[in-house]
Amino acid sequence: MEDMRKNILSFKPGRSVFQSPSRNRNDALQELLLTMQSSEATDMNMLKDLQCSVEYRKEHNQFSKQLAELGNLHEGIKLKMAKLQKCLVVQAVESVIYEKLNAFHMAIAEVNNWQEDIRCHTSVRRILPWARDSMMRLHFLSKFLDDARNEKGGAILNPILVYLPHGNNKIHELFLELFNKAAIPMIQMIWHWVVRGALNDPYDEFFVQYNSDCTMDEWHEQFVLRKDFLPSVINSSLGKLITATGKVMNFLNKYYPEKCSEIIEKRKNLYDFQEFSFPLLVNKEDEFQHYIKDIYTENSSIFLKMLEEKYMLSSFFKNIHDFFFLSQGHFARHFMISMYSEYSKSVNDVSLNHLNSLLASAIGEMMTMKSSDRIFNEVIVHLNTPTEKDTVADVFTLKYQMSPPLNQMFETFEISYRKIFRFLWSKNHVSYLLSNCWRSLRGLLRTKNLTEDLSYNLKRVYLFNNQLMQFTYQLDFYMIYEIVDRWWQTFMLCYKESNDIEEVLCSHAKMLSSILTGTLQKKHQAEVSIQLRHIVILISEIEELITNIYYFINNQNFSFEDSSLIFSAKVDVLLNTAETAVNKFSSFLKSCRHIHGLLAVYERINFNDYYKRDNDKTEKPLPKPTNVYTIKESTSG
Repeated sequence: MEDMRKNILSFKPGRSVFQSPSRNRNDALQELLLTMQSSEATDMNMLKDLQCSVEYRKEHNQFSKQLAELGNLHEGIKLKMAKLQKCLVVQAVESVIYEKLNAFHMAIAEVNNWQEDIRCHTSVRRILPWARDSMMRLHFLSKFLDDARNEKGGAILNPILVYLPHGNNKIHELFLELFNKAAIPMIQMIWHWVVRGALNDPYDEFFVQYNSDCTMDEWHEQFVLRKDFLPSVINSSLGKLITATGKVMNFLNKYYPEKCSEIIEKRKNLYDFQEFSFPLLVNKEDEFQHYIKDIYTENSSIFLKMLEEKYMLSSFFKNIHDFFFLSQGHFARHFMISMYSEYSKSVNDVSLNHLNSLLASAIGEMMTMKSSDRIFNEVIVHLNTPTEKDTVADVFTLKYQMSPPLNQMFETFEISYRKIFRFLWSKNHVSYLLSNCWRSLRGLLRTKNLTEDLSYNLKRVYLFNNQLMQFTYQLDFYMIYEIVDRWWQTFMLCYKESNDIEEVLCSHAKMLSSILTGTLQKKHQAEVSIQLRHIVILISEIEELITNIYYFINNQNFSFEDSSLIFSAKVDVLLNTAETAVNKFSSFLKSCRHIHGLLAVYERINFNDYYKRDNDKTEKPLPKPTNVYTIKESTSG
């Protein structure tokens, strides 16, 4: 203030400002000082209506307008602050700006005092340098408020950071003061979230938001990062790290409160804002990020240890692995036998309770030791959303039921679990059908007194059935050992070596995605999935054909008519169609030179003799009979 007084008094105007020396210059200055802080000065045209009889020299009109513009800026800043969204950061900004406006009023009051002192020859031209300095500050504050009008929380810091590196030291100091003051509420919310795992956000301005709509997948969706609320000094990766750190503390608070209290007590010093102030964010050495990273690493290690000791995370992963392979082995075969009569029925004709009772019966017969067969207690039948014509086979799968808190982190993967199980189950079901066909064909070929044409066609079906079994066995080996088991072992290795819960979850997600890709279930592989589905349908038709043959041979009263499908023609069409479908899929495998596993599957599938039969002159085809029988198709079996 004293510097301002000296600057004003040291300025010596070259000539009088007023045309009429009879008028008191103090009256004119008083009029201008009132205008500089008047709410009525928002319109610069009102300068013409000033209630002052002093007439200015024309060359000094600009001085008057510049001084009066201060009133316009002053009033405009107050109006713009009233339009800001209410939050803690805005309150901090307002406190600084109101302090500057109060200082402006005090300066004008001081000028009033000086002009009343007969020793001070204050004039319009004397106060103009001070006024220009004040005007520049108010002008930048006004621009800042325009930029911050639609912002909230940490985003309000971004316009401050734009003006912070200004070359004028006074402007730089003004915005540095704004930055330090406005940052305090933000750093308080960050530390409260990071240290306590709780949100202290009464105005919904923090960049971590609580999602009240979340009911199950709490880890991924209950607390979300709002990137629009991040200050530019906190990049997206640091924002995610802060979010994850608080989530870990939040879960520890819920499921391990005794340890959480110990951690909070240990980190009480972080609330000392003199040492851990927000300017750490602009530190080029990333000191703030290192603080957060250290906290996250320690908390995550404690969290994983808690999940392992209290909630048996390793056992959970083992159960998921075992759940995938429930589709294989004795249990799968036993359950498929129980489900056989229901599999081809419409979804609307079978109740879910009935299927669950079949599952419970199969589990009851298969369980030996409850401790080693815990997985059986966690599965239920699940039917995917059916269409009007879907059968049970189209939508059937099993679902693994998870318990808290693991379900809150892994529920998001539940659909992937079901997809993998269903694929392995469907693959094994095809093998089951082919085995049944092989067994039935072996029995039929031993039947005495078969006609020549029937024996010929049975051998054709038997040969192709063997080729399909070879095809499915090689796919089975590839899918289970080179895809599912390989990626599972990779994931478990990562889990055992990691102390980071987010790393474990990301590795788990990558494992599931890789398995789905390897089993050809991603959207971009839809055409290949359709090919496989077509092969499965053809295998079902082969089974139906064999069933019809069985009834024809063993049922003496089985009726057949001339209008029925000719058996030989039916075999020709079916086998040619199936051969084409398998050959097409085999060609796809051959084209996958960038996927070594699939190329190896192609090389292992021994279809060469079968597909090259027409070109191999040394191989004699089966003799074709002359007699042809017609068979009426049976819908039973």
